[in-house]
Amino acid sequence: RNLQIIINMISKLFPRAKIVLATTTTMNPSGQVGVNPRTNGEIFRYNEIAKAVASKNNIPVNDLFAITKEWDSSYYKDYCHFNDGANTVLGQAVATLLKSYL
Repeated sequence: RNLQIIINMISKLFPRAKIVLATTTTMNPSGQVGVNPRTNGEIFRYNEIAKAVASKNNIPVNDLFAITKEWDSSYYKDYCHFNDGANTVLGQAVATLLKSYL
């Protein structure tokens, strides 16, 4: 519901904007629990719902979860933040998709 409200608001305020949804990335699979105790299972379910809402609204999805789901703990600085190398890979994925809309 909240995502649909956000999409409606962006569409109303910026009618010519191209909206792109980026999925939420994974948490460190090391088992270390940080301040945010989310699990990759929860994030996967949240992303599936978000992708369904995006599809209903003809919004393309940049599936960053799919990129990170096989990453091991060496890609992370802590429970949920990526290291510089991982950020570079994700940044390239974002830039590649956005470039196709410029």
